[in-house]
Amino acid sequence: VGAARGAGESTWLADASAALGVLADQSGYCGGWVGRALDDADAGVMVTEWEDVGSYRRALSAYDVKLHAWWFLASACDEPSAYEVLHGRPVGGPGVDAVGIDVVSLRADDADVVALRRDRGAAEG
Repeated sequence: VGAARGAGESTWLADASAALGVLADQSGYCGGWVGRALDDADAGVMVTEWEDVGSYRRALSAYDVKLHAWWFLASACDEPSAYEVLHGRPVGGPGVDAVGIDVVSLRADDADVVALRRDRGAAEG
């Protein structure tokens, strides 16, 4: 989640840390961190890793997340915020494809045609 930290760094960091703590309590959470851009002091990021996309989606729907983290997550910049890992390279190790030698995307078949509500509004009427 990328977010502008207009409220001040200490407030933003406390809010991000609290949201990350609530997400960390959800099933399927593998890890996460909060950081800031080196070239823009007003840009911060919260990154989380999940076992699978289903765990991520269920976490966002969890009552505690809606109650304690959604207000923070909703303040994120309007840009893509969920990515699948296709290739990784651990420190000092060889490159590893996340899904095997033939990388198979986990994206839904209709991912390029199903749009967010704001994109469909004009077509609907």
